[in-house]
Amino acid sequence: MTARTFVPWVEPAAAQLRESRRQIVQLARAIPDDMWGRPSPYPGRTYKDQFAHLAVGYPSEIQEKDDGSARARPGAGARR
Repeated sequence: MTARTFVPWVEPAAAQLRESRRQIVQLARAIPDDMWGRPSPYPGRTYKDQFAHLAVGYPSEIQEKDDGSARARPGAGARR
């Protein structure tokens, strides 16, 4: 993958986002498979729902595919 370059005033924010994403991936890899479907302390949500919220922002914008993986829904993140 080619590293993106940004204008100098954007680079600090881009670096923070890269680090945040790295930490989210690291955390996801550490979660045991059997935990994803368990109820979380937040009523009505699984740990998978909670993680999606942290990783993407809004679980309603995550679309689960037939194989159990997830992706952002088309149009997710659009201004409302």
